[in-house]
Amino acid sequence: METVNPIIKIENLVRTYSSGKVQTFAVRGVSFNLYPGEFTALSGPSGSGKTTVLNQIGLLDNPTSGKVIIDGKEIGQMSEDEKSLFRLKRLGFVFQRYELLPELTALENVYLSLMPNPYF
Repeated sequence: METVNPIIKIENLVRTYSSGKVQTFAVRGVSFNLYPGEFTALSGPSGSGKTTVLNQIGLLDNPTSGKVIIDGKEIGQMSEDEKSLFRLKRLGFVFQRYELLPELTALENVYLSLMPNPYF
């Protein structure tokens, strides 16, 4: 029987924010795996850390501790340039709130996202 590796592996993820001497835990010790073909929902009450976890998976934020592994690559060991390239080539992220440019038509807004990026 073939072993299937997770496409996303979260190990003991912790994300804290500091304000002066006050430290607030947004996520504390979260671990889970997501496997190919799996449909998963992340749910919980407001303030429970859902967006924080998604920001970690989307390489938009860095964990305070723990590991985020996507396709076998530990994200914490990547430079910011490597993360940008990884997002460009490997991740798709649909935000809850997205901003369209009002001076463009809906079709032009879609085309804009498909244009080559001169930085890569």
